[in-house]
Amino acid sequence: MDIIERLTLKPFVHIVATPRSGSTSLYSALQRKKHHTQKNPQVNLSEPFRFHGVLDYSLVPAVHHQITRNPDKFSVMKNLLTDINSFPKKYQRMLWSIPAYTVGLLRRDTFEQTVSNHLHDLDADLTKPTQLDVAVFQRQLADLLRDKKAMYMCNKLDEIIYYEDIVFPQHVDKDKNPPKNQTVSNLPELRRAYQETMLEMDQLQQVQYRGVTFSIDRSNKA
Repeated sequence: MDIIERLTLKPFVHIVATPRSGSTSLYSALQRKKHHTQKNPQVNLSEPFRFHGVLDYSLVPAVHHQITRNPDKFSVMKNLLTDINSFPKKYQRMLWSIPAYTVGLLRRDTFEQTVSNHLHDLDADLTKPTQLDVAVFQRQLADLLRDKKAMYMCNKLDEIIYYEDIVFPQHVDKDKNPPKNQTVSNLPELRRAYQETMLEMDQLQQVQYRGVTFSIDRSNKA
């Protein structure tokens, strides 16, 4: 049974993600799959504490109350782990106490994720190539590596899943962004910076086999 089919069987799923790991696509797929119609619409719980980039943790009690008192009206919620960890402890405990099947969502391809995050922060025009700042890229890479480590250390999750293992339905596939070689003009430069940063942070293992060097992303190991 694939991941989406399996998660659809859970009454309420809480997706806890790292930035640009495909959480919006997974949220959309589960929301569509969980039998909600226009007559019985799904309340939008896609990062419900974030408005125009600003977090408002004071809404946690209201969301907690609505979900626990009316579980049939809700089926899926998603949040970023960094957002949750920035809340005061009592609001963190309240959010984690919501009865849910909680999945941590990661992306194995850290390079692709970092490039995507940089483009998103720039609100870049994806119809033409954009040159990304190498220093900013390296800082965001370091941040994402810390986020992945925090996810592995989080003991509130029922399981961790990876974006690359999800088979998305057709309506989600159509919404995906163009390949990065079409949207980024200095991709080779960023790949070199990625290799350097990963090696400096001891997150890249290079292995030689029959004269060919392979790089293994160590950040994908718990």
